[in-house]
Amino acid sequence: MDLPFEDIDRRKYGTEQIYKIRRFKGDVNPEDLIWHRDKETRLVTVIKSVGWKFQFDEQLPFELEVTKKFEIKKGVYHRIIKGTGDLILRIENLDRFPPSKYNKDGSPKDGTIIPRGKF
Repeated sequence: MDLPFEDIDRRKYGTEQIYKIRRFKGDVNPEDLIWHRDKETRLVTVIKSVGWKFQFDEQLPFELEVTKKFEIKKGVYHRIIKGTGDLILRIENLDRFPPSKYNKDGSPKDGTIIPRGKF
């Protein structure tokens, strides 16, 4: 079976991290958008979407709005529901490259105070 999307691999600037730009064409057959599970936890950012929706198992679907971010945990059933035009997503693999625990200025994201000299 052919996959209902196209992927382009990109490298995050200044790192070894690879992410995908995934495009579902507007003429995709809705029957090809099946329930499935992923083998890795992913962070998804919506780049382009008009009327497309996302649904986790046992939950109501939600609108895929541009700039929206959400996480898909490894092994959780989910699906995409067709909208109008192309759907474009940025997909980062969190199992391989977990997000940084630090802000750009080097401070911890959780607010922890690091005592001087304890690095």
